[in-house]
Amino acid sequence: MDLDVWLATQQPLPGFGKCQVLACADAADHPLRLCGRHRYRYEQLDRPGGARLPKGWTPRMLERGESIPVSYDDEAAFRAWCRAVRPVSRMNGRLTLLGLRPLVKAEIKWALFHHTQRQFEGGRWPLPWIQYLINACREQVVDSLVDFDHRAAAQHPGQVARVMLDYLRQIYFTREDTKDAGFIETENYGVHFNHRSTLVDLSAVSQRWLRDLLWDFLDSRLTVDPPRGFSTLSAPRRGCVELSAFLEIHAPAGGHDPTLLTEAHAVDFVADQRHRAKHGLRSLGFYIVGSKAEQTVVTDGTMATTFAAVRRVLRAALDLGEAERIGLARAFIVTFPIYTAKAGRRRPFPDDVARALANEANLTRLESFDFDDRGLRDIWEALVLTGRRGTEVSKVRLDCISRLNRIPMFWHDQTKVGNYDEAIRIPERLYERIEARQAKRSSHLVILRRQMTAAAMLANAAKCSPLRS
Repeated sequence: MDLDVWLATQQPLPGFGKCQVLACADAADHPLRLCGRHRYRYEQLDRPGGARLPKGWTPRMLERGESIPVSYDDEAAFRAWCRAVRPVSRMNGRLTLLGLRPLVKAEIKWALFHHTQRQFEGGRWPLPWIQYLINACREQVVDSLVDFDHRAAAQHPGQVARVMLDYLRQIYFTREDTKDAGFIETENYGVHFNHRSTLVDLSAVSQRWLRDLLWDFLDSRLTVDPPRGFSTLSAPRRGCVELSAFLEIHAPAGGHDPTLLTEAHAVDFVADQRHRAKHGLRSLGFYIVGSKAEQTVVTDGTMATTFAAVRRVLRAALDLGEAERIGLARAFIVTFPIYTAKAGRRRPFPDDVARALANEANLTRLESFDFDDRGLRDIWEALVLTGRRGTEVSKVRLDCISRLNRIPMFWHDQTKVGNYDEAIRIPERLYERIEARQAKRSSHLVILRRQMTAAAMLANAAKCSPLRS
């Protein structure tokens, strides 16, 4: 028979439907109604529930339209395995959200879309991390990411979940709602700090009146004059957390009634801080250090930060009339001193340290760790020879060197002090090294542009192909 004629007469054979595994979107390819990958996994796990086909069955029975019964040792155990088993991990650019509750499914979808709109560094999420998070949400049977237990999840899925919650706060809380909830969301003001969460948690301030004054102070600053650094927000929080912890212990009613506070309580707090700084004792409040909260040692620097922060917050409340409204005595506010810690003198490197930093053998060892040739040695030599800050060197533009009257110059931005496009003289050795790095970077950019152009052409060709499935 002619093949084309035979093909035209054929009818599709009956299928087995979708794979019975809840989280799998593939079609079943076996009478057990499992896809090939999950059937292999089922065999590996010693066939939970004992699902099996009758002895002597053959694919011919399917072609004849005969039904093939499936028997079980424990059907409930087999169904439970189908609900619990994870999807087979494959790097095919696809995620499966099957089996999730509707709300958490919508939250993850929206967070993934929102993440694509971000332009901040450190935001790359490999697909396996996201799929592991989805699997963990399914296993914990959570209704929302708010209910997700980060401690029971692996490190990377937990990190992704925390960032997703940062995104969702912008939907679930308006700017006014955050005051009652006890935090500040900087995205509500269009402010974002690189490598920092947008959340400023104020819940450690236990007295509601003090927490509200702190929230009003931060809200005013973010609205009128958004800061460039996160420390402008964290310093007032630190001061109020320390004052709150002290009042909770030593003030009447735990400091929750501002009308009971007097000048003596402020004097006692100042004396307590000075005592702790003098003897190297730990703070009363807990602060985030790394990934956990702990009590840090009080120093002259942290004491100065605490006094200045508390004074700014309370004086702002006094000027706006909020202190009078809540019954906080003026004598309590003005008692906090204006205290500034003396800055330590920045000493240059001793000769032996400088020689070690610029030693050729040490620089060669550093270069051997630069597997991707990202210019670690170039950055390090520039830091040592120029004395600039880290980001002032690592984030320079491609045209960062030039010659003025045959003198080699290094152009950079001093963002911390607001000086942009500043130039300093550099040694000829550093000039030549940066010049070589410019040539490498230019060639990398040309190659990257060619790869992106080729990928775009392939994508357009696939869209126009009649064989596209």
